[in-house]
Amino acid sequence: MKNRPRHFRIIVICLLCSPAFAAPKAAPADRTAINQCLAHDKKGDGEACVGIVADPCIATVKSGASYNEAAKACATREFGVWNELLQQTMKGLKSSGGPDLAESQSNWLKSREAMCPLFDNIDPGMYLGGSEYCRLQETGRRYLILDKLLQAVSEH
Repeated sequence: MKNRPRHFRIIVICLLCSPAFAAPKAAPADRTAINQCLAHDKKGDGEACVGIVADPCIATVKSGASYNEAAKACATREFGVWNELLQQTMKGLKSSGGPDLAESQSNWLKSREAMCPLFDNIDPGMYLGGSEYCRLQETGRRYLILDKLLQAVSEH
């Protein structure tokens, strides 16, 4: 971000520090489940692992009185893991001399935070977990693609 205008750097820092981007601390069991899934993913793209913690959790809370809030809690648990993985990958890209993704990451975060809250305004039965489930999906997929980039950068 050396060559970026000062106001751009301030915006990025504010976005990354805002409550919408704060992720819960990932539980060791959730982290293990996702890492094992990624290690044993037959397709090799990791897509099947996004939702591996939240989906079974949501299935168990579906019939409860406050099922939508419980589903959000399930999604938040998994989001914490994907967010940790994404942050580690971003650090890896930076330390390996990979491309500067500050602007790209800022744009992605703004997009995620503009889109995901829309899911809180639809019938909960259509998308259990609302914005929290959207965040886990978006963050998991972002990690997967940036991890591929890190692997490619690290090979050279």
